[in-house]
Amino acid sequence: MRKELDYIRIGTALGGNQEWFTDWSMYDGGCAAVTACDVCMYLSLQKGRTF
Repeated sequence: MRKELDYIRIGTALGGNQEWFTDWSMYDGGCAAVTACDVCMYLSLQKGRTF
């Protein structure tokens, strides 16, 4: 049996993307920030919260 996470969507994208940042430092090194936001949204949705 294959199990997959119900991943979050932002517009048509699956999760966030650091290439959306306009600031160079976040564009270059924002992967942790994007991941942290994705995890927070995912866990909130698992608790029944909506955005």
